[in-house]
Amino acid sequence: MNLPSDGLPTVVAPASRFYALDASRALALLLGIFYHGIESFIQYKPEKAYFTHDNTSSSLLDFIFFTLHAFRMHAFFVIAGFFAHQLYHKRGVAGFVEHRFKRVILPLVLFWPPLHLIFRSLRIWGRQRLRDFSETPEQQVVSPWLTSWNEFWSGQWFNLEGLLMPLYHLWFLYYLVLFCGTALLVRPLLVAVLNSMGKFRPRFDSFFRQLMYKPWAAWVVGLVVAVAMLRMNQLFGVDTPNNNLIPNTRPFLVYSLFFGLGWLLRRQSEVLPQLKTHRHVTLFFSGCLLAGVYVYFLSQSGRAWADTGSTLFSDQVYKAGYGLASTGLVFAFLGYMLHFFSRPNATFRYLADASYWMYLAHFPLVVVLQILVSAQPWPWLLKVAVIFGVSIATLLLSYQYLVRNRWLGTLLNGKAVRKG
Repeated sequence: MNLPSDGLPTVVAPASRFYALDASRALALLLGIFYHGIESFIQYKPEKAYFTHDNTSSSLLDFIFFTLHAFRMHAFFVIAGFFAHQLYHKRGVAGFVEHRFKRVILPLVLFWPPLHLIFRSLRIWGRQRLRDFSETPEQQVVSPWLTSWNEFWSGQWFNLEGLLMPLYHLWFLYYLVLFCGTALLVRPLLVAVLNSMGKFRPRFDSFFRQLMYKPWAAWVVGLVVAVAMLRMNQLFGVDTPNNNLIPNTRPFLVYSLFFGLGWLLRRQSEVLPQLKTHRHVTLFFSGCLLAGVYVYFLSQSGRAWADTGSTLFSDQVYKAGYGLASTGLVFAFLGYMLHFFSRPNATFRYLADASYWMYLAHFPLVVVLQILVSAQPWPWLLKVAVIFGVSIATLLLSYQYLVRNRWLGTLLNGKAVRKG
């Protein structure tokens, strides 16, 4: 049992390396690169909602895109909550704040300006190649780079009313800061309240521990997530909170539940092996649920991206089913990762370090490749292979030779950057 700086007790397993969770975090981020890499091929995504639109498509990619959106960020925040708890009890409040500032806030602040300039330029370039000039002044051909630069320095990227600004894929860092900050504020108050209630806290620990040994644990947690999902505006799963500094309470609530689940799992990490025990059954039922909600989504795809906040009974059933399926997929994903990667693996250890940089830097490269291949008369499989293959190779090389043993590698991964 460890005592953090506030003197409040908590149940923590002896310190050890959670190799499977390192691998899970890396794979979740790499799946994010693939997710963005196929975005230009998606048939049910509005054509003008993305940088470009490919002249080929695939129903298989449509389903993969839907599936990845259903669990990858959920799983990431479970892992983030798990390691946040470990960090908090290892370093105390001051050390926790310092670490989160260096690893999360600084990368967000440093990466956003150049990414915005590049993204805005790519948006204009990509749309112009499709003969769409709606992104440019007077709807005519302009220099994407000069236009982006002028808009940046004139402050057109920020709207004070509502604190609107594009966060792009860096929204996950912003929300991770919010979750960590919330944990710092809420935990001492929550523990004080629970301790004042006598045996409630140990009873809750016992309930959670016993629950995780049950084959239906994912569905109990999923019921809570399902209720939170009912508030979503869009039908395409969890709303993406990438355009506002004021937290969007809908995705904030859903992702905070998964962050909290990770926090609880670290409190009682001895229950982690149970995710392996029930992985097959959990995957089967969550897969069946996902297939069902996907069929409904396709039938409503014409309005899937509209911020309607629909209260139709069928939509509510869909959202609840989506929440259950998402939770089951997260449990199954972690179960399989714990089964296959619980021992030290040099490749995944390297990818665990590299994946942070790769995810932060990947999107502009992916978009450039998507724009370049969008009009080519190639089969979609070849195009996806080019986009993903070139992106991964370039990002790995850049990490090895430009990031890993330099100041940026230290910023992203700490001082224990491996030589060689």
